[in-house]
Amino acid sequence: RSVEESGVRIVPGDTLGAHHMAANFFQEHPFKILTAAGIPTILYIFNGRNDQKHLQLQSKIMHTRVFGQFAVISMLLALMGFKSHMDSMGKYITQSEADLRVEEMKAMREDLLRRIEFEKKMKARRDAMLRRSKEEVAVVPDVTAVVEVAKEEVKP
Repeated sequence: RSVEESGVRIVPGDTLGAHHMAANFFQEHPFKILTAAGIPTILYIFNGRNDQKHLQLQSKIMHTRVFGQFAVISMLLALMGFKSHMDSMGKYITQSEADLRVEEMKAMREDLLRRIEFEKKMKARRDAMLRRSKEEVAVVPDVTAVVEVAKEEVKP
């Protein structure tokens, strides 16, 4: 249950479909996708403008910039919308990955409980040692009183 609530969507089976893997990749690397799609798009736009022989190079570059900017911003909005959706719904994992995560969580919990128990034992040991040392200090008489008693005994 806790794995399901941790921001993942569990897909039955041992492998993810191609569309699940693509969705996970898009979520994890939106700017790589934007770069991979944006640069060829801009080159395609420039190539289309370059065929128009009546335009000067400056006009071709300006048209490419305007249309390319529109195309890239549109792709950016679409990718970020998809990424936001995937962030809110969670990435895809298989049932076997979810089971593995559950086992890891159980092992971590057991390790934490062992550590807590060990720390309790160590604290009890330290407390016992402190108590013993305080008792030993209380048993040892005050040194100044012992010295004064010894002085009085030495005086004739």
